[in-house]
Amino acid sequence: MHDRAVRTARRARWRTAAMVLALVAAVPLTVRGDDRTAPAGAGGAALPDRLGLPPFGALRATDRPALGPASVVFSGQACGLTGLIDENGTVGIVGADADRYRTWTVGFEAPAGQGVLLSPDGRFLAAPNGSPTSPGVDVIDLAGGTVRRLPSPRPGSVGTGPAGWAPDGSALVVVDTTPANPERSSYVNTLSLVRLDTGRAVRLLETTQLPVFGSPLAFAADGSTRSARRCW
Repeated sequence: MHDRAVRTARRARWRTAAMVLALVAAVPLTVRGDDRTAPAGAGGAALPDRLGLPPFGALRATDRPALGPASVVFSGQACGLTGLIDENGTVGIVGADADRYRTWTVGFEAPAGQGVLLSPDGRFLAAPNGSPTSPGVDVIDLAGGTVRRLPSPRPGSVGTGPAGWAPDGSALVVVDTTPANPERSSYVNTLSLVRLDTGRAVRLLETTQLPVFGSPLAFAADGSTRSARRCW
């Protein structure tokens, strides 16, 4: 089954997969394949032209051997990406230099590209984690196989998730959801920039919660400025 899934994921450089995808930004990667894996393309790292579903028992993102930087993170309503009864927030991860798959399970619905974000260089995966009393974000190192937890920087938050990566991957913007009154009839959202080297957080914006699809945040190419929608 695993070999069949791998064979269905042959790569090409410019075609994108017809599933919900979160693609790495256009940053050159220098990862190369080895004798055990077929290279993604003549020049090394590339995007797949099709995706196979993760096989039953697929390795997790932190399992050995380490996956290394990824090219694609995907999710959807399909076998291998949902729980036995309900959505469990499983995403598929595809290596940048070879057709190798990993998975990561959040435990609740968290679509790739919205609730789970891949860093621009493909090395880190950011995913929500924690309970309403202890919210936070997991930063998974796909090259090292380790997980670092970033606790919520907003006192009183009942939920924290990734909102956007800095272009150089040095910082992550997180969004917190906090009750606006004791009755919890309304909420506010707070955007904070968290530096990965120090863990220091800087509040960027706080506003009334409104529904939105996709990311509420965009960085300038050089990372010097940020643009945020006033609803998410």
